[in-house]
Amino acid sequence: MRSSLTYLTASLMAGMSFSAEPTQVTPPGVPVGDRAPDFRLRDQNGVDRTLKEFLKTGKVAIVFHRSVRW
Repeated sequence: MRSSLTYLTASLMAGMSFSAEPTQVTPPGVPVGDRAPDFRLRDQNGVDRTLKEFLKTGKVAIVFHRSVRW
């Protein structure tokens, strides 16, 4: 068991790449403060709605909710 664990650890480390320079990761999506691009989604009644349509009546808050079924 011990030799299997040692082999597994060595195998995993061999596949890793180490770098002295930190990697900069750009987060996905729209940066904070930028305007959201116009998009189209279907509402609860099956009607296609656009962001532009809602902006005609005023400001819009976009909320993303992650359910446990995703």
